[in-house]
Amino acid sequence: MINYIVIGNSGVGKSSFINNYIGKQVAKTGKYKEITKDIKRYTKKSKNISLIDLPGLNFQQDSQTSSEVEQQNIAYLRKLIEVTKQFTIHGIIYVTAFHPRLSSAERETLRLIAKELPNHYWKNSMIVFTFCAGRLDTLGSDKFESGVQARLQEITDYLKKENRDFGFFKRVILVDNVNFNWHENAREISECLDEKI
Repeated sequence: MINYIVIGNSGVGKSSFINNYIGKQVAKTGKYKEITKDIKRYTKKSKNISLIDLPGLNFQQDSQTSSEVEQQNIAYLRKLIEVTKQFTIHGIIYVTAFHPRLSSAERETLRLIAKELPNHYWKNSMIVFTFCAGRLDTLGSDKFESGVQARLQEITDYLKKENRDFGFFKRVILVDNVNFNWHENAREISECLDEKI
């Protein structure tokens, strides 16, 4: 069984991405709020691939101080590493909503996962940009393509700054969680993951 960790901030569409890959509603989804509360594993047996869905990291500081939030997220990541020791982890799928710039919350997420997740998890890493149809409509095709490249470079540079051993994402997947035929080059998510990386 090939096991991928699916990680990202709260509310970026990780569960929708998993549902699209599995081909049915297995992970709970909700509009604009994080639904996943526990670590869950979803398997597509026909492809021998398993996605381990993690609760989204959360850097919104309602009544907590920033150090309390960071300690909570570090504890969560360490728990994740313990839980995933029961599986052989083959790679990370980092899911992020496609926006022009990195938010401070996403920078914190990248900093923590670069620091806390074992280096061998990153060897076969992929990045998934969600909510792409709306950005394509807003930006137009040329600006959309250059925007994807710029955002990819910004995330890659940030990860390399935090973890010198990080190389690059082996695959970039562009999806929309609502409109599945949003682009002439849109491919089924299953096609993207089923290819060996």
